[in-house]
Amino acid sequence: MTDAEMSKIEHEDWMERTRKAKENPFYNNRCAECFKKMGLAMRFECRCGKAYCLNHRNSEAHHCSFDYQRAGIISIIRNNPLVEADKLQDRI
Repeated sequence: MTDAEMSKIEHEDWMERTRKAKENPFYNNRCAECFKKMGLAMRFECRCGKAYCLNHRNSEAHHCSFDYQRAGIISIIRNNPLVEADKLQDRI
């Protein structure tokens, strides 16, 4: 094998090990975007289910996968039920 092929295999191996490390519970107290260690005061839980640091707390900063538009539509539907009035002919 050439050096380029070996470096490509090493890079792929490194990427696989990094993916497995992210799933490790050790990273629960770290930002999901930059892996910065966070305390309780600097930890922000997003609706996508991950914890982020102060710099990545906004959905635009960490490319959030949560669909805010659909959640808004569902909350409007739940909070505003359909109201139908009685017919006047049946009341008299």
